[in-house]
Amino acid sequence: KTLYWLETLKSKSDDAEPFRRGTVGVSRAHAEVMHSLERLAAQDVPYLIGGEAGVGKELYARTVHENSARASRPFVVVEGSRLTGLAAQTILCGTENAAGLLTRADGGTLFVDGIERASPVAVEILDAVRVSGCTARRDGSRLEVSVRLAASTCRYPESTTNHDFLAALSSHEVVVPPLRERKEDIAPLAKFFVGGIVPVHSRTITNEAIEVLQRYDWPGNMRELKDVLVAAAQGTERTVTSANLTLPSARTSVFLREDEDIVPLADIKSRYLVWAVETFQGSRSELAAKLGVSERTLYRLHAQSKDTARK
Repeated sequence: KTLYWLETLKSKSDDAEPFRRGTVGVSRAHAEVMHSLERLAAQDVPYLIGGEAGVGKELYARTVHENSARASRPFVVVEGSRLTGLAAQTILCGTENAAGLLTRADGGTLFVDGIERASPVAVEILDAVRVSGCTARRDGSRLEVSVRLAASTCRYPESTTNHDFLAALSSHEVVVPPLRERKEDIAPLAKFFVGGIVPVHSRTITNEAIEVLQRYDWPGNMRELKDVLVAAAQGTERTVTSANLTLPSARTSVFLREDEDIVPLADIKSRYLVWAVETFQGSRSELAAKLGVSERTLYRLHAQSKDTARK
């Protein structure tokens, strides 16, 4: 579960509610993002949060929701990779006897994490809701909802950018800069993450450790920073020092053995499949969807990869 704090900005008028911030940062780039979110919160339009993996796109979208007129209603999140094929219609619209995500989000916000992975069927359903507030279930019954639609993306496939729904999202887009472009935010983020590790507020981090963190580029962004700090705080000591830190660049890749440097690409593919199956927390069908193959193909490739990886 994502940890975050809430703080307030000075409102533009004495009568206005203060803008509640759900993210941490002191950089100019972070401030610009927050002002963009504040403008979005005041509108009731579909929007898109863009940025690299790990920058906290869902958290920024939640900040918009919690400052909007829909704040008292649900904020529902769905992975775009779940909205594939005909199952997308059932997941979004539900059935006569079971509510779908659109019904659960009625009055609030539905956030699609990774809209580029959603199927054309899902995009068409979402666009119908955007335009008219209604769509149809698989049994033909009518579904009417009032839902604010939001999404995130790491990339913009050419096959989807020309769709009306994607165009509507993109017209109200906020791009979150990667952590390497706003290293001023590393210190407050590090203190926040360390302070939030259970038991809460029992740990601190040294300035020397923060300097080490600031010298790293963080390709995995805030998520990677948090993972490193959680790992560093596993001991009994209450202060995280530079000696506790193990930066990702110092770790051996899960796809390589310690005595290897460059290996054939076919070997990497085999090891990746074995690693993906052994570490993925969801179902085999969900993993197949994320990898872009059928469940049957995944089973066959995994069997072959285990044999290759043992050699």
